[in-house]
Amino acid sequence: MITTPLIQAVLDGRIETVRSLIQTNPEMLGICSEVGSLPYRIAVNKGLANQQTALLRAAAPGSEDFSSWDGLLIYYMEDLSHDLGCAGWLSGIEFVLWRFVFTDEPMVGDDWLSRNLERLDEETKEDLRFLSRKAGGWAAWPEGEREPRFVTFEEWEKLVK
Repeated sequence: MITTPLIQAVLDGRIETVRSLIQTNPEMLGICSEVGSLPYRIAVNKGLANQQTALLRAAAPGSEDFSSWDGLLIYYMEDLSHDLGCAGWLSGIEFVLWRFVFTDEPMVGDDWLSRNLERLDEETKEDLRFLSRKAGGWAAWPEGEREPRFVTFEEWEKLVK
């Protein structure tokens, strides 16, 4: 089976390689797999929010009609929650990630989550910033609700106070 390195990296879930190939070989974004799937479509089908977001940031062919920015932001944050703490949504992750993405405050603290953010890279920060701006808000799990949801920047300001 002949495939491009980008398609193979997407299939293997190697986000660092995907990001590198987007930068060094952007022409690969438009090359289909043997069955006719673009790298973006493969990433969507794999269900990995970070790969989909990296390809959206690169305006990959096949991503032009994407519009569920708020849903992808929630999904991305759920993936991070799982990666950082094997949880669907770590308590307070929305506040810690906000600080990580949008402030210059150092991520040092006594809480476990802040200490583990050192595992996240600048590309993750840029992914979250990109999704938040496209969506026009942030993801949060407001007290008393059953699941995380998208909140506008105006609603977010009220939650933070």
